[in-house]
Amino acid sequence: MKKKKILQILKWVYLTVLLVGAGWYLSQNYADVKAVLKKISLQNIVLCALSLIAGKLVLADVTRLSLKKNGDYIDYKEAFAITSISQLGKYLPGGIWHFVGKFGIYKARSIDNKKGIRAMIWENAWLLSGAGVIGFMSFIFIGNDAICALIPFSCFFNRSKHFLWILPIVWIGAMLLFELIIFQKINVSDFLITVAEQILAWVLLGLSLYFIFPIGRDLILSIIGAFSLSWAGGYIAVFAPGGIGVRELLLSLILESEFSSVEITTFASAHRLIWVVIEFVLGGISTTVFPLPTQGKKDE
Repeated sequence: MKKKKILQILKWVYLTVLLVGAGWYLSQNYADVKAVLKKISLQNIVLCALSLIAGKLVLADVTRLSLKKNGDYIDYKEAFAITSISQLGKYLPGGIWHFVGKFGIYKARSIDNKKGIRAMIWENAWLLSGAGVIGFMSFIFIGNDAICALIPFSCFFNRSKHFLWILPIVWIGAMLLFELIIFQKINVSDFLITVAEQILAWVLLGLSLYFIFPIGRDLILSIIGAFSLSWAGGYIAVFAPGGIGVRELLLSLILESEFSSVEITTFASAHRLIWVVIEFVLGGISTTVFPLPTQGKKDE
């Protein structure tokens, strides 16, 4: 109990230091930040928001498929409501409340605890592996040395475009084995749908960041790759609410050869703001248009 309290205090300290640091940085670079913000057009903000919404809509179906694996059938609207509302929990200090919220909804729907945990493990395995694969494939394709410097073991893959084909094959093989281990069976059509949804979701979410950067198409893969890897890093950093600070730091490290620190910080912060607004809007829509389901359906 004492350790949990200390950890909670440390998380609040992290959030406080982060906010104070952000305020200090803004005060020291206000003129530069203002100049960078002027580069972001309204059109690009709209495109960013639309890409974010599209990516979020795709990822909501992963929740539906995760429950279907256990024989618990829900429609897409219910999956959207569960995902949109539970994801807001990640903004609470602690970084685990979105997991707790989703598990609580599953429990309220009379879904067996083991099935609920297994569904969440399956869902998060796909999210993290999908983001990682799309991120690495983007950098392998363009031969970017930034990711090589950041993650030394990736240098080996970064030198050969043959890994553009090997990496997805290994990923698909690993996820097939993973599904066999936890479910003892594989639904081929659902598996292919999940692969397609992962690729589509991370491309769309990466594009949302790309639209904030007022640049040419030559850096599109760099932005998509940087976003995917930085999202994964922020997601597993449970001490950071919503991965705040961690995602932005990783973006700065990966893209430092392409942009100034002020540009990366400003664009990443603008994207973060739009991301948060979209998530709260989707959460609000879920609570008003699609009432949060709390009673389970019988297996079909």
